[in-house]
Amino acid sequence: MEKQCSFFSKKQKEPIQGTAPYYESYLLIEAPLPWPRKIYGHPLLPKALKSWVKEKNSCPLLIVNNSSQEEGPYRLFFFSKESPQKGRMTKIKNFSELEKALEMDSLFSLLTKELEEPVFLVCTHGFRDSCCGSLGIPFFLQLEEEIQKRNPSSFVFRSSHVGGHRFAVNLLIFPEARLYGRLHKDIIPEILEDGLKRNVLKPYYRGCAYLSPPCQMAEIWAREQGMDISSLGIREDGEWVYVEGEVKGETQRFRLNISQDSKPLRVLGSCGDKELKEVYPLRIEKIESVL
Repeated sequence: MEKQCSFFSKKQKEPIQGTAPYYESYLLIEAPLPWPRKIYGHPLLPKALKSWVKEKNSCPLLIVNNSSQEEGPYRLFFFSKESPQKGRMTKIKNFSELEKALEMDSLFSLLTKELEEPVFLVCTHGFRDSCCGSLGIPFFLQLEEEIQKRNPSSFVFRSSHVGGHRFAVNLLIFPEARLYGRLHKDIIPEILEDGLKRNVLKPYYRGCAYLSPPCQMAEIWAREQGMDISSLGIREDGEWVYVEGEVKGETQRFRLNISQDSKPLRVLGSCGDKELKEVYPLRIEKIESVL
């Protein structure tokens, strides 16, 4: 049996659409390597972080790149579903500043700089899963080189676990929280072309991490119909996902019934797992026009 989870998933032809983890927001924290398997074990991270992100349904990610400094200052970035076209950032001298802000629930007062430039995160968290390290690091190095040539105002970082290491290489692009999987170095020019224009490269697009998995499936479908994503409306109501968007200036409304496959796929959850686990990919069962 193939022991690398990403190769096994691809061999099983596991669909990647609708597989992005869902969060209301993301907090990116620049922190020196090495990163432990579970990021809360990092010696610099404040204890208040875990409870804060749980309360906010936020995802904390550690980040680092070649310009990171071991002794600080450290950069913080915040992106949220409420403001999907821009983020906020700041620099802190030490992690006690972050700890105080989290304990007082005043983090947003720290994030003084508005950010519109794209931020590219490549998961390279090898201590969490070997596929992320062995595949992610070479991809990151090539991506970093290309971004410096094309758009040096953009940010590119290595990141901790973004979810779904069996889809490595994983790339998360902010501020829209678009998650891609199964990337390879040959398509970096295409990824940058789409990423900088804030479009998506469909075969590798896992979904928008600000949406629930069924809504991710609906958003991907809407893109395929040519709907204007900037004005797209998506809401989930029971077994239906409602989509409203414009195609060539005409407003169209649909509802989609999205469900799990009845037959599971057996995949490796992580590299080195001794047992396979069952997953149930999502699929669109029915599409109806809504007046």
